[in-house]
Amino acid sequence: MVAENRAFAAGDHVAPADKAFTINFENKDAGIPHNISIRDGGASGPALWTGEIFPGVASRVYQVTPLKAATYTFICDVHPTMTGTLVVK
Repeated sequence: MVAENRAFAAGDHVAPADKAFTINFENKDAGIPHNISIRDGGASGPALWTGEIFPGVASRVYQVTPLKAATYTFICDVHPTMTGTLVVK
């Protein structure tokens, strides 16, 4: 996943159900902090998993705990209008 210009890059984000997985997250916004927080029930729903906030330009490999099959919203906790969709199947 990529954050650039205070937005997540569009595209399909798919993960396996009931198994731990990794997210390779690249923050291309120089000096601007971002992270990924996977939410249940939309952007304002409870966080199921939250990654470290870090400034760009930098990358992190997040280790995500298993999630049940569903479609989730992910946001940046620093910029909650930055959203995307994660399909777990």
